[in-house]
Amino acid sequence: MSLAVLQPSQLRHPPVLIGSLTEVAAAYQRTLQRDPHNAIALAGMSVVALASRQPESAVLMAQAAVAAAPHMIPAWVALGQR
Repeated sequence: MSLAVLQPSQLRHPPVLIGSLTEVAAAYQRTLQRDPHNAIALAGMSVVALASRQPESAVLMAQAAVAAAPHMIPAWVALGQR
């Protein structure tokens, strides 16, 4: 399955990622290498960590997302998923 990413400028919602969990994580990691404070990627990695049964990492990523963009609702939602 291929990975498709829709940029926030194309949507009114956060990016939609379609693919395997590994592909999604890799895409977020590439984004975070370029921009370590990218709130969308941090929130996404939080969800990936949660899906991978890594709740401590999920909380840390969600907290980082909220710190990077306190106005971004998906960051708060990711934080509430723990």
